[in-house]
Amino acid sequence: MFFIMVAILTINEVTPIWEITETGNFTPFFVHDEGNIAISDKGDIFVLESTSTRLVRYDADGHRDRVVAIMGEGPGELANPLNVRFHEGYFYVLELIKRSIHVYKPDGTHVRDIAFIAPPFMRSVSTVQNGWAVADWEFSPTGKPIEVILYDQNSENPVVLGSWSRVKNDGANLVFVDKTRVAKYNPAKERHLMASSQDGKRLYVAIPGQPIKFLIYDVENKKLLKTVAKEDWRPLPFNDNWGDKRLAQYKEIAMKPGERGGGLRRVSAGYPDYFPVIRYFFEAADGNMVAVRWTGQPDTKLDVVVLDYDLNEIKSELSDEALLRVLAINSDIAFVSTLDDESESAGVAACRLSDVNAFVKSRSSNLVEAVSTGILMPIR
Repeated sequence: MFFIMVAILTINEVTPIWEITETGNFTPFFVHDEGNIAISDKGDIFVLESTSTRLVRYDADGHRDRVVAIMGEGPGELANPLNVRFHEGYFYVLELIKRSIHVYKPDGTHVRDIAFIAPPFMRSVSTVQNGWAVADWEFSPTGKPIEVILYDQNSENPVVLGSWSRVKNDGANLVFVDKTRVAKYNPAKERHLMASSQDGKRLYVAIPGQPIKFLIYDVENKKLLKTVAKEDWRPLPFNDNWGDKRLAQYKEIAMKPGERGGGLRRVSAGYPDYFPVIRYFFEAADGNMVAVRWTGQPDTKLDVVVLDYDLNEIKSELSDEALLRVLAINSDIAFVSTLDDESESAGVAACRLSDVNAFVKSRSSNLVEAVSTGILMPIR
């Protein structure tokens, strides 16, 4: 029996073509959270190192090639980068403090910096055909309506595609009592979501509510193509036990003096009656659209729905976890997010596309919990 088990384990083991294990990041890379990694159509890899605020290039064979940019005030240098992405032949790094976009060639050469005139509190940006789509629904000090705005490649000529009232969230609100910071915490906020198709010709906006609605926009002609309502996608009752677990973790950060966003005097629960319907919405590496719906057990179960460009439910050859972890596909090679258990360092591996589901399964580790739990961020 022992020898039979060894044989089975050997068969199931998938060895990657190469793997980068040290990327200067400790939060795993996921497709739904465009952040610190981008991969070109030729396999060039740009990584934002969160530990050192550097932009590093790796070649298509996974070799560390050069430091492209460091923290500084000069052209192409970094201050507080939001994310890096590859789009239409170039790598782009979006800056919040500088309010600019750094543009680099795939070989790491700095091309130019673009002044970014988007709303100051924008937190959602999608790359679309010949430009950008920006939304400011994460926060507004004035409570003004949400807007989704299209900009051209130079971050100019804004066109408002749509505008909606903000969703009221009882949780995660920062208030002041006698000049003391106090917060209610809600780990499952209702919010709008935005994603673009792989070719950048379509932009999707998910509107919270019952039923949840998707607006599909024609980017080139800047018009609404159609609205899709998901009548059978129902919200589930909120899990207070799960909320209490997250609240305890949050308090460790938010009430600790000196931590980023920390020093709160009091944090209490602000849970909703129901989970929102959708947690993540994004375009997967295989070109399909993906919605990850909230479940009653968010730390242990994912509900992944694959959609075509018209938002009809379909099947993908990628497994549910692979849809979240395959960062890019170039021909027959898949680039997969990994996590080293011992060092807790985020990494990326290349494997044959035909092996990707088996590789993801063999390297699941604690990544499912990581994508379910998300990142505990202090209140801004």
